[in-house]
Amino acid sequence: MELIERPAQHRVKAKLLALGPYLRPDKSTPEQYFFDCLAVCRSAKAELEQREFWGWFLYLEATDTGFEYRYEFGLYDSEGQWSGSESPPQEYMAEVKQTLDDFYQLLHKCVSVDLKLSLTCSEEENANEPLSAA
Repeated sequence: MELIERPAQHRVKAKLLALGPYLRPDKSTPEQYFFDCLAVCRSAKAELEQREFWGWFLYLEATDTGFEYRYEFGLYDSEGQWSGSESPPQEYMAEVKQTLDDFYQLLHKCVSVDLKLSLTCSEEENANEPLSAA
């Protein structure tokens, strides 16, 4: 197995932050990064603080050669918590998936091209299909 030299932690974090508003630094560690997207508002008529959103959240975990990811679709509630047990209704799923696909294109380029690390789907923890950078 070829030994991969990892970029400095501050460089990795800076590259991931540059992807846009997806990274949640307060929910991330140097070994695991947390990303999310509030794709579709479920409760547009509610007060701003009470709105809920359909979307996705993704964990990016460091490995010896790069990163593994796992993601879920779910509901971001008015308490600021994700629930993966509630999937977006079918009428919103295409839009939610599109935001995840768009993000994954950016993430793949960042990790594989810019940082020169591997990016794979976590087979054991992810019930969802692997994402494609195609």
